[in-house]
Amino acid sequence: MRQDVLLEPRSYTASEVEVGESLRITVVDGQQVPDIVLWAREDAGERLSPTASQLLNGSHLMVPGCVLYSHRASGLARVDACTAGAGVIVGGSCSAPLNYARFGIPDTPNCRSNLLAAGAPYGVEEADVQHIYCPFMTIRRDDDGSYVIDLPEAEPGDYVELAALVDLVVLTSNCPQERTPTNAFNPSRLHLWVGPSDASRPTLDAIVAEAAHA
Repeated sequence: MRQDVLLEPRSYTASEVEVGESLRITVVDGQQVPDIVLWAREDAGERLSPTASQLLNGSHLMVPGCVLYSHRASGLARVDACTAGAGVIVGGSCSAPLNYARFGIPDTPNCRSNLLAAGAPYGVEEADVQHIYCPFMTIRRDDDGSYVIDLPEAEPGDYVELAALVDLVVLTSNCPQERTPTNAFNPSRLHLWVGPSDASRPTLDAIVAEAAHA
């Protein structure tokens, strides 16, 4: 095990995941969505591309077996598991300007700020955190063409797991959004684990027990 982190609501972290390792994010006690940015550790120009990922997988829904691609069409990570719905890869994250434009409330906690803070040791700038992958997020398109955010299907114990196809840097924001159904209007905890792909994973009971003694 190389990383074992309980992500409190609205928090964030950075991870390095090497070839032969996996990253698992588990829902602990709510209906919670993470926002994820990733790139090749040895070449920061190889960043996650929603366009390449959608075209090469044939969908904006990233189900198990799908590959997350860079803008150069290089495989970065493979979705090995997603036990609740499918992750979406449609573009940007919540941000203070977007929240103000939508809700008229300034300076709200948001994923863009979280991702910038998580990526600060890597020199990340705002342009570097525009393209995200959102496991568990539920977005549908109505007959009139409009996109609608629904409540997530994820419940405690559900998880998403990514296998690194190259050595990666991964930034994770535990989404702070509380004004839309994204996190069932109530941001809650996630657990993040990084380790060898053939290693045993912590169970939800073990995660909750560890959190109780933190």
